[in-house]
Amino acid sequence: MLMNALVIQQIDRKFIACLLQVDNRQSEHNLLVLIDQHAADERVRLEKFILELKEEVNGTSYIKSTDISPAIQLQLHPSEIRILKANPEHFLRKGVKFSSICEAESTVSVTKVPSCFIQAVDTSTTFINLKLLIQDEIQLIEKTGGANTTIPRCIFMLLSSQACHGAIKFGDEMTQTECENLIQLLSNCDLPFQCAHGRPSIVPIIDLMDLTRKLQPFQVKMPPKLWKLREKL
Repeated sequence: MLMNALVIQQIDRKFIACLLQVDNRQSEHNLLVLIDQHAADERVRLEKFILELKEEVNGTSYIKSTDISPAIQLQLHPSEIRILKANPEHFLRKGVKFSSICEAESTVSVTKVPSCFIQAVDTSTTFINLKLLIQDEIQLIEKTGGANTTIPRCIFMLLSSQACHGAIKFGDEMTQTECENLIQLLSNCDLPFQCAHGRPSIVPIIDLMDLTRKLQPFQVKMPPKLWKLREKL
């Protein structure tokens, strides 16, 4: 439906009004919808970040990582240290590399972190995200034996936040071309109907064909301008 959307215009610098073709057997675009410009751009940005998150190395998928210097030192529980020592490859696939693991002091030195962590606001944020990632993955190993999930939860939340902060805002004026380009990008998304945080990005307003059928018996009584509404849209 979105691939064949007819973009009408931006509304109140918040929404993009479009007509969608609900039934492929009909040539008319009859469903009037409003698309939240912030939610739409947020979804487009999130899926772009997800696409850029990983790389393939010898047939194995790894989250892209970046070297850090000096290394980050983490204090963990002895049981967590044992899991890290037994599963270095699992954490390497998640973008984390340990230069040393000290069981006696229950500390680890981290020399690689996911590249998306480096784009965070400051080093303290990187430290918090890193600890969350390691603890989440430890729990995953304990529960599943190390199932390779698509994206760790804390990384997904970070990407969602980054997508939100950089997205088009309510109040931003958009040209007709910019509206059309955004809807085209949205149509290529896997989940176009919700923003990065799960809120709806598209709201149906009215089925114009259904409206016409319902008003048909009252044509004589209705003002002439109302009958031009559908034609104008």
